[in-house]
Amino acid sequence: MSTTPPSVIIATGNIIQAVHYDLSLEYPDVLGTFERYAGRLLGTIPKTGLIITRPLHDPRGHKVEVAGKKDHEKRVVRITKITIWQDTAARAAYLEHPNLISWCEWILNGWRLVGSAKETLEERRHEFIEAVLSGSSAPSEWALDLEVSDSERPWLGEALSISSVSCVAAP
Repeated sequence: MSTTPPSVIIATGNIIQAVHYDLSLEYPDVLGTFERYAGRLLGTIPKTGLIITRPLHDPRGHKVEVAGKKDHEKRVVRITKITIWQDTAARAAYLEHPNLISWCEWILNGWRLVGSAKETLEERRHEFIEAVLSGSSAPSEWALDLEVSDSERPWLGEALSISSVSCVAAP
């Protein structure tokens, strides 16, 4: 008989990434859309496990500063996406998978790099996604792209955690 409490999930894999997204409540059905897109796009990538957690606190969210500006506060709700890879090869394949690019095109919509010389919205979006995926841009170098309305911008901030762990199944 297992001694693992029912609320504990035992995962097999050795790389776990947790991203805590602050999602805009101005985006229509942001929680449902997040869950559908994550499942359809990220949940189908081979050798990748996905766990989505909904907030346990007030679903009306809380206020956060957007792009570090007190005068630009928005109501957000925090949701967490936990991704589990079997090994570094699985994570590398995930980072190159076209579904990840599609995910980024949705979740990162409405952001750009500060000082971008790109003229079109699509060029700025592509430049920003490439910078995020390559890890070459710090959050302080990001800004809202004002050509995108608040109702089209699902993501307003995040906290990221990547860990290497050894997980074993409970007896």
